Amino acid sequence: MADTKKTPVKPTAKETPVKSVAKETPKVTKPQPAAETKPATKALTKPQPVAETKPAAKPPAKKETPAKKETAAPKATRKPKAKEITLDTITTALWKKFEKADVSKVDGVIAVQVHIDNLGIFFVAIQNGEKHILPTEYYDRDGTLCCTADNAMAIAKGGFDYMAAINSGAIKYQGDVTKALILKEFFL
Repeated sequence: MADTKKTPVKPTAKETPVKSVAKETPKVTKPQPAAETKPATKALTKPQPVAETKPAAKPPAKKETPAKKETAAPKATRKPKAKEITLDTITTALWKKFEKADVSKVDGVIAVQVHIDNLGIFFVAIQNGEKHILPTEYYDRDGTLCCTADNAMAIAKGGFDYMAAINSGAIKYQGDVTKALILKEFFL
């Protein structure tokens, strides 16, 4: 076997040897606050089994003599908030009153349109023995009633004094009075 020797290779002019230059990088440390104490940590240990114990017996309850009752101050009564009156609440209240009425004896058609100040209009009608309250305009009406929402709710509750309201100007009616009087009977 032939003895092989390694001969160093000389770099040519084009090749330049690369020297490894290792620069040491300075260590960067974070400044720590002065005299900061850390809480001591406990070494973790295995939990020990807990022996079962019976609850201690309670001492017998003492008999208490009834104490004199203090009179409490009367509770403050709150005034119920007034419901906002809408056209829907008015027509619903009127319908509850009107649906119980027997209109089978009424001949023909009676229709009165009602204008509620700042709320809108609806009509109340009896036609062929049927009752109607609808929130729309009725062009073939017998009369027109104009009033406030409070007066309309008072009419729905019953016992409303129509004559006093008309005389005072609280409600206004234009049209056939005889048909309005027939219709009025169902809301007393």
